Amino acid sequence: MQLTLKTEKREITGKKVQKLRDEGKIPAVMYGQETEPVNLTVEYIPFEKIYEKAGESTLVHLKINSDEEIPVLISQIARNHVSDKIDHIDFYKIKYGQKLTARVELKFIGEPKAVKELGGILVTKMNEIEIECLPKDLISEIKVDLTKLQAFDDIIHSKDLNVPETIKIMASEDEVVASIAQPRLAEEKPTEEAEETAEGEEKKEEGKEEGKPEEKKEEGRPEEKK
Repeated sequence: MQLTLKTEKREITGKKVQKLRDEGKIPAVMYGQETEPVNLTVEYIPFEKIYEKAGESTLVHLKINSDEEIPVLISQIARNHVSDKIDHIDFYKIKYGQKLTARVELKFIGEPKAVKELGGILVTKMNEIEIECLPKDLISEIKVDLTKLQAFDDIIHSKDLNVPETIKIMASEDEVVASIAQPRLAEEKPTEEAEETAEGEEKKEEGKEEGKPEEKKEEGRPEEKK
């Protein structure tokens, strides 16, 4: 499904853009190879809905001033550090026929047998990965099947990710995506040696208490000389 976002060219710049934010709009800029930067304005609520679906790895078509639609990626968003509302957007213009790189979300699915039956601990090393492809082949997520992790020594590497032939994973082939850590039994159950040491320490403390001389109580306190 094609995602289309209406925008308008923006003349206002600098500190005056705060007025746009107060009106429920977001200042933005579109740039790309062989393209002069274009200042834009986007309606806040429509953009929020688009961003929720697209993220930063799905093509969005900008319709500027009702002209032709331009394919872009949401390159970067800046948020207000107080309100957490979006303050600014960077759009990157895509050129069809030219490969691009993008970071794609990893979606973990399934339950590892090593966790379910052996009590292991799932360790995920990354939640997104960089890919290279043509704009028409861009995907929004890569599913990672965790059911492959059946024993403690099983590991899912970047080379194990299931992606179309048109997609190139940019990470090293041996980069770890997910693995299983063994439960730390040593911390949960103290060893016999530790238990014996603890019992010995308790007995020493008890012996000290039994042999401790009684403290003399003060029967009276002499009056101070005036």
